Amino acid sequence: MSNIFPKLFKKAHARNSRNGETTYVTGDQGNYSFYEKPQFENHKPSSHLMADNNENEAWAAIYKEKDGSWTNQSYDQAVKRNEVYKFHGKNAKEKTFDFAREGNWKNKN
Repeated sequence: MSNIFPKLFKKAHARNSRNGETTYVTGDQGNYSFYEKPQFENHKPSSHLMADNNENEAWAAIYKEKDGSWTNQSYDQAVKRNEVYKFHGKNAKEKTFDFAREGNWKNKN
């Protein structure tokens, strides 16, 4: 059952997978640094930084460990943690970018 959940409810699964816990992140995919406080003006906290394969898959590029620390998450780690979101159909690439790069999985206020 857990393997089907992110496939059917991508946005809800992404929103709920971090329980609202956040960190301040700087850097590039695979090489992020994590901070308890903002590092610059308007630095927004994040629970997810999404990565994508430039086609039809997206995954959370950061992960909160059991000890409370944040770490970079590779594609293979995301697969094991059931955090890879695959998009289908003729607009799969557009849907992937909207999800991973534009953040359409977030609750917009």
